[in-house]
Amino acid sequence: MQYPIETDQIIGIALASGVFLTVVVVWLVLVWRRLEQGWRLVENHWHTLRARLKDRGDLLPQLARVTQHRLVMQKDSLEVLRRLRTRSISGRNPPERAAAEAELEAVLGRVLAAAMADPGLAGVTEFETVRTALADSTAQIRRAAAVYNDAVATYNQSTARFPANVLSRRMGVVKAEYFDDGRGTFFETRRDGQGAAVAEGHAQAR
Repeated sequence: MQYPIETDQIIGIALASGVFLTVVVVWLVLVWRRLEQGWRLVENHWHTLRARLKDRGDLLPQLARVTQHRLVMQKDSLEVLRRLRTRSISGRNPPERAAAEAELEAVLGRVLAAAMADPGLAGVTEFETVRTALADSTAQIRRAAAVYNDAVATYNQSTARFPANVLSRRMGVVKAEYFDDGRGTFFETRRDGQGAAVAEGHAQAR
């Protein structure tokens, strides 16, 4: 024989269900907020990295102006630097910009090596000022790229873990892209070894 459910039992079940649903909703909101915070961090570091790339790009016309009258044999390389700068600025995503910047660094290294070997430029204040600024700018880019890629790795790992992975699929969350030219040029080993681990994990994922 079945007994009717008493009113206090119904209230208890309703309260328990309400508490359960509230906990689930709060939990999902917290998970989503963590994802949003991770994405904002990636965007902030990307903004910083782009600013550092712009700073170096703005120095290239100065380098060309200071050296072109001496580096006749490097005229084509100076033009390549200009094109690579334009290509980087027009890059649609971090990998495209990384590819252009990696090529730019290689060409820039050759131009600077030729300039430093030129007796007419060695010790010239204006050239040394530009050269020092470029070296500092490149170092800043490397640091900013390492921080950005670490933020990308942390964010992507967070979206892959349960329950965030379920929520990510439901909400159409996409993974952040590494600043990577395909050869790991912009991955650096940090003192805690995390940078190397990130680079290794990214290489395995490709």
